[in-house]
Amino acid sequence: KLFPQSFESPQTKDAIQYTLIYCNTPALKEEPQSCAKSLEEMIEFSKTVIGDKNLVALASKNTEGSRKELMVGRVEKLKYGKTVACHQLFLPFATYFCHLLSNIEVYAVDVVEPRTKVPVNTVTVVCHMDTSGWSPDHVALKILKTSPGQSEACHWMSQSDLIFISQGKN
Repeated sequence: KLFPQSFESPQTKDAIQYTLIYCNTPALKEEPQSCAKSLEEMIEFSKTVIGDKNLVALASKNTEGSRKELMVGRVEKLKYGKTVACHQLFLPFATYFCHLLSNIEVYAVDVVEPRTKVPVNTVTVVCHMDTSGWSPDHVALKILKTSPGQSEACHWMSQSDLIFISQGKN
């Protein structure tokens, strides 16, 4: 009822329903979360939960994609304090699901052209080192064919995701 007729396709309704469920899911222990509707809200939430006004935002250098075969090049483990990840969700307006991350490692990974080894992009990767609090039905655990707490789960941050880190140590 909130959205105009143009938003009534089944795919759009499903995407909106998914977003509303995601934004209303209780936070995991010690991981405050928020559904921010602007960059300003993302920054304010990040400053509040990280407790630092000197944030650094991380994103992929290039969001175009090459549509070519690539390989992993240099991997650099980043030094940081607390971390907030913000993932774009679908609503008829900008919405990001932001949450404080705990027990993670963050990496800057160069993606290179296989023949020349020339870097094409640098992508942020997050590794969740403790999955024991995750649902057994979590998509990452299904893909990895594992169970909560049995392994870490790493993923690329997509083109529309942002990570905010503090410059101090935890």
